[in-house]
Parts: sequence; C-alpha cells; structure tokens
Amino acid sequence: MSISKIKYFSAVTALVTMSSISVKAAGFQLPEQDSRAASMANAVTADIDNAAAAWYNPAAFSLMEGDYKNYYSAGMGIVQLEIKHEYDGGEDKMNKKLHYLPYGFAARKLSDRFFLSLGVTAPYGLSSDWKSTSRTAAVATYSEIKDINYNLNLSYKILDNLAVAVGFDFVHLTAELDNYYVDMVDGEDYAFGYNAAMLYKATDRLSFGATYRSRVKSTLKADAKWNVSGIGSDSGIQADLTLPDNFQFGASYKVSPKLKVNAELGWTNWTTYDVLKVTYRSTGATLGTPQINNWEAGWAYKLGTEYTLNKNWKLRAGALYDYNPVTDEYYGTRVPDSERVGGSIGAGYSNDKGVSVDFSFLYENMLKHTVKGANNAAIDGDYSGQIFFPSVTFGYKF
Repeated sequence: MSISKIKYFSAVTALVTMSSISVKAAGFQLPEQDSRAASMANAVTADIDNAAAAWYNPAAFSLMEGDYKNYYSAGMGIVQLEIKHEYDGGEDKMNKKLHYLPYGFAARKLSDRFFLSLGVTAPYGLSSDWKSTSRTAAVATYSEIKDINYNLNLSYKILDNLAVAVGFDFVHLTAELDNYYVDMVDGEDYAFGYNAAMLYKATDRLSFGATYRSRVKSTLKADAKWNVSGIGSDSGIQADLTLPDNFQFGASYKVSPKLKVNAELGWTNWTTYDVLKVTYRSTGATLGTPQINNWEAGWAYKLGTEYTLNKNWKLRAGALYDYNPVTDEYYGTRVPDSERVGGSIGAGYSNDKGVSVDFSFLYENMLKHTVKGANNAAIDGDYSGQIFFPSVTFGYKF
C-alpha cells in the first residue's frame, strides 16, 4: 500500500468511526438510560412514570398519576461488551473492558398543564479494543467515544388524557481512535437537535405513546498523528455528517390490576448515512475519494411486562430484537454488529415518601454474522458477541 493510500485510508477510517460509533442504534448507542426501562427492554414509550420520562417520553409528565410537583432520578449502568472475529486460519477477540454510564433527570411542574424536564445522559460511551496483531489492525485497534447529551423539554396537557412535548438537544462528543498507521486521532464536536413526543390514554387500561428525535447535522474535526515514516506532520481533517432521525411508537395495556404488558416499535433512518466526504480543515481540499456507506433503515421490536407484587415491590421482564443496518460490503471492525436478540429482568422498590430504587439486568446476544465480499478482504469472516448490562437507579418525587 502506498503512503498516500495509507494516509487516506487511515483518515477516512477514523472519521467513519467517529460518526458510526456515535450514532449507531444497534452498535454502540445505548438507549437504556433508566433501570426500570432497561428491565422492560426499553418498551416504555407509552408507560413511563418516573423522572426518566425526560429521555423516553417527556409528554408523560403532564399525565402522571399523583399530585407530585418534582421528579428526580440518577443512576449508573455498567456495560461489558464481548465480540470475536473468526476467519480462515484464526480468531481475534476484542479486549474486555467495563464501561460506566451515568445518567440523571429532573422535572418540575409549572402549572396544571405544563411540565419542564431536563435529562443529562451519556447514550454513546462504549469502546472497541482489538490487539495490534489482529487481522484488521490496519482498519482499527482502539476506538472510544464519549458523549454527553443535555435535553430540555416542555410538556403540555391538551386534554385530561392527551399530552404533547417538545424538546431541544445539545450534544458534546469526543472520540479517541487508533489503528496500525495512526498513533492517535482526537475528535470533538458540538451538535444540536430537537425532539417531540405525545402520550394518549385511550382508557384506564390502554395507552399509546410516540416520540421523534430529529436528524442532527454536525462537522467532526480531528487531529491525526501519523506514525508511518514519510506521511508527514500532524494533519487537521473534518467531515460533514447528518445523523439519522428516529421514531418510537408504543402501546401499554393493563391486563389486570397487577399485570401490565407493553409493546414497542422503533425505526431509525440510516439512509441519511450514505456518503462520507473527508476534507482538510486548512484548505478545504477533499482527501481521497468520498466513501460510500449506504446503510439501511430498519426496525427494532420490544416487549416488556411489569407485575405489582405488593404496595412496595414490582417485578419486570422484557425481550427485544434489533436489526443490523450495515451490509457486508460496508462492514467494519470498529463497529462490528449483527442482528441482536435479548432479554431483561429487574425489580423496583418504592414507598409512600416518594423514594424509589430500581434494578435491572439486560443481556443481548449478537447473532453470528458471516461477512463475505467486504471492501477490505481482511474484514471477511464470522462475527458474534454478547452484551451484559446491569444498572441501578435512585429516584425521588414530592
């Protein structure tokens, strides 16, 4: 490989990573930002009754039961990601690492119809770590993304059984990325978006919820430090990206006074991630040829249940299926992904003083994905993995 091709390949790979890791719904995104929701496989768009509604459906605040004016919660999730790549003549395993993901929410009742809520989350906070001797070391060795999302929402009760909400997102994103040719690539970006939500209680037993999060246009900037002789000094590069919009629709039904069943559909518009054009920040000149990605839009399916054991304790469980939007031709080991099936369990304790504690454990199995005909032959092979995600959330309302 020529020096010029190495430089182009490394820069493009790094920027692809910053975009795909930071937004990938099935890959490195973590929509689980609350233990109650996680224990029900996140099927809570039509049934969220705590401060985490700021993330899942802020319209719910205006229809929550009880005469509470303030909602607060904070928690922590711990993620263990295990992935392996099997190919003719060998096997590579991703180095194990624990990822700590904090989150916090607050909401305030402004009047009988208006609620203001704020969520601070880290929905993109994972890393992939392959050994320098791995088959695809030239593509990726280490990748880490850190993201803080500040989301401010205002909800309004239109009718006694119908509420809507609108919100604004401010996102701070940082990334550290390595491969065989690049010593380190640091990237940073600030981006903005908006969201909307609704909740409709058709009867005392049946409710429907929907949320929408907008596309986010951003420009990722990075300082690439090349470690191959002859490439030259540090290079400033950037790429314009449009992150996908997504839509969630859910229903919740009370089978009995003690048992509740939720179902949810999620759609992510990955067709917005079609072409990546990398340029030099100093001159604006294009670096190499724009990369074609052509990811596909698709659906995720979730089911959740909650059983009231007594006045203090509730038991929960859930199941999910998540699609893989990346075709074999555009597959990569920075964001190795496959179709997923998973299950969750959990429990929640609350008392009449407004204090609550929720626990959850979520497991996802990444089904074996056989890649043939990738743009880089080193990518070909079988990929599989699993994800372990326990979490705990503390809440208080008054």
